[in-house]
Amino acid sequence: MDVLVPPRIPLKFEFSTQDIFSEISTPPEIFEFEDEWQLLKKLADDLLEDRGRFQSRISRDLDANPICSAWSDARGPQDPASHFRLYQETSYDEYHISAERVLGQSVQCSSEDERRFNGLVTEIQQSQISTPSGMIVFHGGASVISGPATSRTRFLSTSLDPVVAINSALRRAFDPTSLQEDPTLTKQIYMFEIQGSLPLLWGHYDGSHEYEILFAPPMSFKVDLVEQVGRFKLIRALLLS
Repeated sequence: MDVLVPPRIPLKFEFSTQDIFSEISTPPEIFEFEDEWQLLKKLADDLLEDRGRFQSRISRDLDANPICSAWSDARGPQDPASHFRLYQETSYDEYHISAERVLGQSVQCSSEDERRFNGLVTEIQQSQISTPSGMIVFHGGASVISGPATSRTRFLSTSLDPVVAINSALRRAFDPTSLQEDPTLTKQIYMFEIQGSLPLLWGHYDGSHEYEILFAPPMSFKVDLVEQVGRFKLIRALLLS
């Protein structure tokens, strides 16, 4: 299923500031952004107290987006025995490790690694959905390497919603032993613009707020801007096939 116009998130937000217990009328709070990068910078700012209201508006728009609905229809119900469902629910790390071993031709690569890697890649390629060129997606992570990556041999899980990527970076930087953020990890948020058409697996389902899009490795990135905003390193890049 090819789509010429990518789904986009809103760049103008209007929030009511009316106190339900007050009879005094107050003007709404309005935020308007030039592009997705400026919106991401605002959302990553540590001084922003409530990302939730932005996320609620983004979710409403994406839920009503006909392209997202068409992707869900094209995919159909998720098979609980599928590789993607296992990747999502029980074997996330295992699928990433398998991809690295297969593509890196590691001596540790096993038949189980090949089964996982080939199975999930096949599901992505056979999804009958591909990205429209120019689509914007977000990815959040935490790394011991402070510089931006320029290639990837793991599966790439992204979201149409930048708040999801921010929350993902915070989660991956959290140390369950100390119950604090690991100071050795750099929290990174990538904003990718897709170049060309890539097969994707639409992982969103009703009741979720992830709006997940999964890509198969290998892939390369062309980084054109890096900015530190609060606790996050923001990276704008082109995602190449």
